[in-house]
Amino acid sequence: MPSHSAQPHSETPLAEHRAHDRHPTFAKATICQGQQELSCTVQNVSASGALVEFDMERIGLSDDKPVTFSVPGLGDCMADLRWITPQKAGLEFRLSERETQVLEAFLASRLADEF
Repeated sequence: MPSHSAQPHSETPLAEHRAHDRHPTFAKATICQGQQELSCTVQNVSASGALVEFDMERIGLSDDKPVTFSVPGLGDCMADLRWITPQKAGLEFRLSERETQVLEAFLASRLADEF
């Protein structure tokens, strides 16, 4: 499997590639892979993924193995690391179509409550 150690480069803005709107947030979360558990802050989230910033430099996190993404009060889901740097990572959730729709509705209602 190819390494995803850097953010993808494209002439087309990333927003045009996204299937779901991203919502800014600063929720605390954890990412687990094997025996490793890392604390992180969710910078933004969509129904299909999230941008996270690690609380400390990540060590030993492999981009070719799935992770468990956990947000207190919301639960856990499996995710793939689409790209990773020592400080940040892009996650793609492994959700069914129905789970994606539920998350999208939740995010939309939460955003509406904030404004």
